[in-house]
Amino acid sequence: MTDETVEPSKSQSERRRYRRHPALELKAEVKIKKGLFGQRIEVEACDYSKRGMAIETEYEFEPQQIITLNIILKMIMGDIRVDKVEGIVKNIISSHPKPRYGIEFDYNANRHMKAIETKSQLGRIEGILERSEKLRLKTEDQ
Repeated sequence: MTDETVEPSKSQSERRRYRRHPALELKAEVKIKKGLFGQRIEVEACDYSKRGMAIETEYEFEPQQIITLNIILKMIMGDIRVDKVEGIVKNIISSHPKPRYGIEFDYNANRHMKAIETKSQLGRIEGILERSEKLRLKTEDQ
């Protein structure tokens, strides 16, 4: 896993403190709380780090809105699934075909988010995506 900071010279609009990795094999769904029963909506995962992720969806979220995510990394050997990941909508970009939302994981939200197992699973996903991206870039250069 890497804690590489994002180079500010790349883009003046870049506000991330840490590098995110392309989320090609990553699936996510958001639990929407409505009344007694919530509903789950599938969202498109755009990029990911153990600190947060970007998602695209037609569903509208508000800045600072708290959301609950289920994150699934699809792999041949078996999926890694982390449920009940609490996050906060930190920014919204509406210039894409679908709005893009920057979500920061809230590790202080509850006991589940403070658990070492949750933190290690989210970090493990980042490590796998990072290795996958490095391998992809290496094979492209050859």
